[in-house]
Amino acid sequence: MLCVGDSITLGTGAGNRTLNAYPAVLQNLLGDDYEVINYGRGGSLGSDSSAYGYESTWNYSLSLRQAPDIVILAFGANDAQNGYNKVPLDYFKQEMLETIRTYQNLPSKPIVYMTTVTNIVDGWNQDWLTELRAIQRDTIQTAGIGLIDAYNLSLTWDDDSSIYSDTCHFND
Repeated sequence: MLCVGDSITLGTGAGNRTLNAYPAVLQNLLGDDYEVINYGRGGSLGSDSSAYGYESTWNYSLSLRQAPDIVILAFGANDAQNGYNKVPLDYFKQEMLETIRTYQNLPSKPIVYMTTVTNIVDGWNQDWLTELRAIQRDTIQTAGIGLIDAYNLSLTWDDDSSIYSDTCHFND
């Protein structure tokens, strides 16, 4: 299983990424029958129309050399930051569809899932996040892939500041 994404996948904010990034937690939950590989890259975007696009990273190149059965794509937080990416959200769907197809067309023909952006608190443009989540859901439906609804899963954490190391990254 490949976990591909931004700093949330990488485990930014966790005191020990090796043990507490979500791919490591998945590995522990799934056990030795699975190998979960973390290809998270902090600051990267699902939209590759900027200098921060994931497709221009070494992580992306390495991930395409694998033969996964499952790929989880987790992008969007950086794409939704007004002023950070300088890329309109309209590009997100088009470019994520290309990324999805690239992984679907690997020789191993993996099952691909995509997450929605979590419930990011304080200081973020909530209108952009809402728009991005709608685009993510539309992208998932258009591509016919699985949805991991990280947003709804994280709604109950809104008032628990112990979950977050900052406004969007999880701690241990």
